[in-house]
Amino acid sequence: MKLIASEQGIYLLFKPLVKTEAIIVHRDQVVAAGSYEKLSTMPGISEETVFKKPLGPGFVDSHLHLDSLGFEALTKELHGRNIPSILEELKHHCRKIGEWKISGRLNPINLEEGRMPVRSEIDKYIGNDPVLIVHQSGHVGVLNTLGVERALAILGDLEGLDAETGYIYESSLWKLLAHIRSQAGEGELAEAFSKGFEILQNNGVSAIGLAGIRLKELEALLEFYRREKVAVRTYAYVLVDELIDKREELRKVLSQEYPRRLSVRGVKILIDGALGPRTALLGDDYSDAPGVRGVCNVSMDIIKEALKFSEENGLQLAMHAIGDVALDIALDALKSSANPRIHRIEHASLVRDDQLEQIKALKPIIVVQPRFILSDKWMLSRVGPGRIRWVYRFKTLSRITTLVLSTDSPVEPIAPFETIYAAVTRGLRDGIEYGYDHSSEALSMLEALDLYTRGGAHALRDERLGCLLPGCYGDIVEYSEDPLKVKNIGEIRNINARLVSS
Repeated sequence: MKLIASEQGIYLLFKPLVKTEAIIVHRDQVVAAGSYEKLSTMPGISEETVFKKPLGPGFVDSHLHLDSLGFEALTKELHGRNIPSILEELKHHCRKIGEWKISGRLNPINLEEGRMPVRSEIDKYIGNDPVLIVHQSGHVGVLNTLGVERALAILGDLEGLDAETGYIYESSLWKLLAHIRSQAGEGELAEAFSKGFEILQNNGVSAIGLAGIRLKELEALLEFYRREKVAVRTYAYVLVDELIDKREELRKVLSQEYPRRLSVRGVKILIDGALGPRTALLGDDYSDAPGVRGVCNVSMDIIKEALKFSEENGLQLAMHAIGDVALDIALDALKSSANPRIHRIEHASLVRDDQLEQIKALKPIIVVQPRFILSDKWMLSRVGPGRIRWVYRFKTLSRITTLVLSTDSPVEPIAPFETIYAAVTRGLRDGIEYGYDHSSEALSMLEALDLYTRGGAHALRDERLGCLLPGCYGDIVEYSEDPLKVKNIGEIRNINARLVSS
């Protein structure tokens, strides 16, 4: 048994707030908590560690993309301020997967042009290899001419692909990415997983929900867990395409024996797109794009089929719904569920007043990403003043259903205190023009910490996560500074966390 103590104390739980001096961990489970004086005299202690910094439970990031996090960390980041400079970087410093040159995600708001490059611009720099540059949201990308030709050969049609600009959207982009990543060898996937887990541990994340994984990648991850000692607990959500196209193969995957820290938890569906590229599904036109209301990626028949399969196999359904109409679709589907409280809605970025009553009645788990607030500087122009109060209604949602904080990394930074900072400040310190319109939706520090630890446990349906009470996992994080003693709210984002025991 291991005795772990801290000179500044150990947070066992944030809501209600429970703090102590020491805990005992045996076989990665907390078996006792209390004063150092009392626990240090217990028989059977084989190891003792006393930390100088405060400790707490591991963060539970229930919505991220491990392979993308790893691959993008291994890809040279683009630092250019305009399109020519980023394309010059891409030409000389680009990681290849198979024949494809792939960049890290690009946020066009950081470029002088304020937009993604187009096909002809990429061709001036790279013409001999197919190129794919993915938008920060992960819902749109851009190809060079050779990339367009390859994409047409792979996809077979122009749906979701604008050959003139090279832009590729939503499901067509995801199918193309799946094909490109299928060219990655086992060693490349293992390298991406290894890098991703390293980043998670260095940021105090002890458990994750993989928000959409394909069977090939899941098999590679399973082999990685069998071969390597992995500290992070992983709960996978398989993309619905695999259910539709490979049902029997999926059943076999579900029936396999999994290592202790890896499991399949559910099925992931992307109902709509994202607000950045204007593919999130809205009830009315985008305020800055008349005639555009977003896209629906899936039929209600497929959603209901996935819901039925999930409930028959003890799984969750996790539905990506950013726009208000996408949320309508998700809520309508859950009305036919035997137990809507176990299923998840991802993002719920726009929630109308009339939808709050449905959410209160159904009580689905809603997994949100507060860091979007700081990234979506264009939000007011996208949805307009009439809809801005529907945006990121965290406080309201937390009062009527199970709310959970996450990152969607690598879309947003993995650092937990970046997410907490955004949830607590809502952009009021960062020039977000609509912040004052809904500052009442800000969370307190204790609420944010709870929703990022115990909230994640609820989302992943493993109540041993996100706490250090006896019976919980011994996943311990060391903070560089006590988050509950920070006097200047702006310093929250400077707190570092690292996983020290698991």
